[in-house]
Amino acid sequence: MSHGAKSIIWAEKVFTNDAAISPFGRVSASIKDIEDANKLLAAAPATSPFDVMDYLARIKETGSTGECFNERWDNIANPLIRKIFEDIGYPQKVYAGDCTPWRAATLSWAMMRCKINIPKDPLMARSFAKYGEPTNSPVHGDLVVFASRKGDGSGHVGIFIDKTKENVRVLGANQANIKAKPTNCGDDYPNNKVCINTFPLTDPTSRLRFDSYRTHG
Repeated sequence: MSHGAKSIIWAEKVFTNDAAISPFGRVSASIKDIEDANKLLAAAPATSPFDVMDYLARIKETGSTGECFNERWDNIANPLIRKIFEDIGYPQKVYAGDCTPWRAATLSWAMMRCKINIPKDPLMARSFAKYGEPTNSPVHGDLVVFASRKGDGSGHVGIFIDKTKENVRVLGANQANIKAKPTNCGDDYPNNKVCINTFPLTDPTSRLRFDSYRTHG
């Protein structure tokens, strides 16, 4: 994925709790899919969170379902996402399917991979709102934090790529897929993936409100 690649405006169903358990996405993958997912994660770089996330975004390998390992799967829980939950210490890891919001979890995994401290609650995107130090001059690799305009405690977090006055490009997980299709998580839960998306900074109709840019590690 080149950083000049086409990106799309991000959108996703509002969650009332970023750590909520969904009844879907729990069906275990095959042993081979689990082994392949573990090998992909084991091969990730450990140089910087950006490098890790970029590696995950570039994954082309698919499981036995024909779906890519870096996206939410349709009927079976993507074992790569489930492994990420397990590695960061998700307390209900047995049930952590890919319907469970995984944006903050994946970023936390990338940071752990690089031996960088993660927030106390690594599953919650909003936990990054108090992480590190705020900055008004973000550089490539800093963090971007968003809050829900509904004030429901949800939000989004990813890695800063670049920005204009109106928009910011973010490399993150559980972001909109150009080839979006619904999954058994529900029509509003498409096969989101690790990718670069463009987020509005000044649009008052957007469900997400820009919170802060933050340094890390």
